[in-house]
Amino acid sequence: MFKAANASLLGRHQSLQPYIAPLIAISLITVFGIIGMSVWTQRNNIYNHEKSVLIENSLQALHLIGNTTQSKLHKVEQTTRMLADNHDVIRFGLSGQQSVKHIIENQWMLIANDSHIYEKIRFIDTNGYERINVEYQQETETSYVNNDHQYRGNSEFMRHISHLHNSDNMSFFCFKEGGEVSDDIHSLAGRVTTPVLDASNVIGYIVVNFKMSSLVQMMKEQERISGFSIDFLTQKGGTLSEFSPPSPIEHHLPISNLLLSNFDYRNVFNTLLSTQYSREIQGNIDNFRGGVLTYRWLDIEPQKAFKLAHQPHTLLVSHIPKEVIDLHARSAFISNLKTIVIRAMIGIVLAMIITYLLKRVIARENALRLMFKAVEGMSAVLVTDSSGEIIRVNKAFTEVMGYEANDVIGKNPKMFSSGTQNKDFYRHMWKSLNRQQRWTGEIVNRKKNGEHVHIIQNITVLEGIRENGDKFFISNFVDVTQQKKLQEKLVEQSQTDALTGAYNRRHFDYELKRLQQIAQRYLEQSFCLAIIDLDHFKSINDILGHSAGDEVLKKFVACAHEQTRDTDQVFRIGGEEFALLMPLTCQLQAVRVVERIRQSMKLDNITFSAGIAEYSKETFEHDLLNSADQAMYTAKNNGRDRICIAPSEPIFT
Repeated sequence: MFKAANASLLGRHQSLQPYIAPLIAISLITVFGIIGMSVWTQRNNIYNHEKSVLIENSLQALHLIGNTTQSKLHKVEQTTRMLADNHDVIRFGLSGQQSVKHIIENQWMLIANDSHIYEKIRFIDTNGYERINVEYQQETETSYVNNDHQYRGNSEFMRHISHLHNSDNMSFFCFKEGGEVSDDIHSLAGRVTTPVLDASNVIGYIVVNFKMSSLVQMMKEQERISGFSIDFLTQKGGTLSEFSPPSPIEHHLPISNLLLSNFDYRNVFNTLLSTQYSREIQGNIDNFRGGVLTYRWLDIEPQKAFKLAHQPHTLLVSHIPKEVIDLHARSAFISNLKTIVIRAMIGIVLAMIITYLLKRVIARENALRLMFKAVEGMSAVLVTDSSGEIIRVNKAFTEVMGYEANDVIGKNPKMFSSGTQNKDFYRHMWKSLNRQQRWTGEIVNRKKNGEHVHIIQNITVLEGIRENGDKFFISNFVDVTQQKKLQEKLVEQSQTDALTGAYNRRHFDYELKRLQQIAQRYLEQSFCLAIIDLDHFKSINDILGHSAGDEVLKKFVACAHEQTRDTDQVFRIGGEEFALLMPLTCQLQAVRVVERIRQSMKLDNITFSAGIAEYSKETFEHDLLNSADQAMYTAKNNGRDRICIAPSEPIFT
């Protein structure tokens, strides 16, 4: 039947051959006539369409930048108000107590570490003296207290903020760090100031410095993508990207003057403010310098934005030059012109379509035969149709999974699920298949005998092979279970002591540093370190031999694993010296754990001396280790077979 259909199509194609030349001539005359009549109308339509698209893209970019700016500065505003209203800050402003100062410094360091955007948080009294200064170092991502306080009383900055008399007023400055002209956008910073009040009396100011460079970077990226300029604009012609130091810039939230600089659009703000444009949150002005100016009104305080439609505060503007519109319109016109020509020429190639369709049908069937032939390759292969049913597997699949072809044909691959992968894993897989027509990754399946098998799998989507549009999913995979086991074994060997099975010194150094980093970030997550040394171990080796000493070492590790908790870790860090790391553990709890081990070992007439040290935020890694080691030697010097807490005397004998 297929051959008959092919012959019919071929005969029909041959019967059209005498008419090809006249059809081509008629088609060419028709095409040129249509093109000549429609080219001017089409060109105008394309120009207007492309301009509309560019305007819409520009407004979307302004919307994104505006929302991000408002969110970031609103967050800074909330933080500054919160700091100014803090009871400890008010108490310090009145009394100057050092104990209160330390509390405030610790609170501000936590805020700086969590936010990563505040470079300085300062308290300046009404005379201009810095009283508290917490700074954040971007390179190390840590905050610290800077006690090198400076006098700001004669600075222009203090004159700008001296008029702030209540918490509703804030002062905003943008400046280049160091006050020097620089093209580096990373040096652009913002400074927000609000008064600290006792009743209605100003007792000082909270000053918060933060990075502004991310806003400029966002604008530059949007400019790179779109091809037209984007900037902030104020009533005085201020812009963000052309900001020029050293003049500090001030505003009272909501913004009235964001930045000051010499900018060509100095009259744009007032023009928009005095016309109907001020009543719309965003829009565009046509024929602006031959192009289009898009704008969006911006207010830093979302809860106060647009209380009065005729009182906006700051503009986000984007200028789309006429050259950019012409370039897009020209490209679209050329592309559309090609489409018109191609559609007109369809009549010319009508006779060729039959041959093309015939070849396509033959090519699809050949591709389908080749696909099933490829299934018999060396790697394991599974093929499903568009409904997800398995339609073909090869011998390598049976060798890996244990299923014969009759066991799986007509079934869904879900039958191989091991439960190891979650829904997000499969959601990501299908997202890749739908977008990229392929997915590669590692997955754990279940074999016929119930065992788990690790495989590296590649899934490819084939479509268009059949006329009905069916899809095929071809899965090639290889078994890497043994490689995974070998990898896990190598990792285990690199971390453990070969004789006792305890973790080795290398893994101890890593875990000690990791626990210290966690404790530094989360002050409530302290931990304890115990150093344990077996008593008279050299005598055991000398009298009973090294094999007996090895058995004692293994017996200690087995006992330690039995008596410790799941979160505790046992390490062999020397010949007969061991370490025990106990997360989320105080000294008293640590003593109980080590004492259980000591009592259990005494049943086998084996004793040890132990020293315990607890981490504190002032403790460095080597200090903690030295403290525990010294406590252990104290236990040794006091007669062995006892536990000592650093830096106290022995508590168990």
